[in-house]
Amino acid sequence: MNETTYEPTVTQTSLRLNEQSETMLVTIAKWSRFLGILTFVVVGFMFLLGLIMLFAGSALTVVADLEGFSMWVYGIMYFVGAVLYLFPGLYLYRYSVKMKQALDARDEMALVEAFHQEKNLFVYMGVISVVGIVIVILALLAILVAALVVAA
Repeated sequence: MNETTYEPTVTQTSLRLNEQSETMLVTIAKWSRFLGILTFVVVGFMFLLGLIMLFAGSALTVVADLEGFSMWVYGIMYFVGAVLYLFPGLYLYRYSVKMKQALDARDEMALVEAFHQEKNLFVYMGVISVVGIVIVILALLAILVAALVVAA
């Protein structure tokens, strides 16, 4: 994903946060930090599992009796999944850091940057969702075509 620097314009008539909004943002920042760190841990396990699949895959294939399908393919899939899963965690963690900074220091620029990271998270998740839906539709069409060819 391309990272562009976002230069907001802040005016004196900007939106002000009341105490209840700030309390909710503090809670959101804490949970975002937790989920971001948890995502990093999960990505680490996915990467480790991918390494195990790559290097111990031949032994696992014999044990699992998976003839015709190498475990290194699963290893590559885990690596790809880890990379894809890393970005949401990174955006969540950056959001939490910037939001905490904004609320602690009353820093409007940090608040804008926090929301920019949150926007990046939602854009990324939206793109990944659309790509996933397209892949599922293409897979269903391929299955349908294969079924029609076999039936004919």
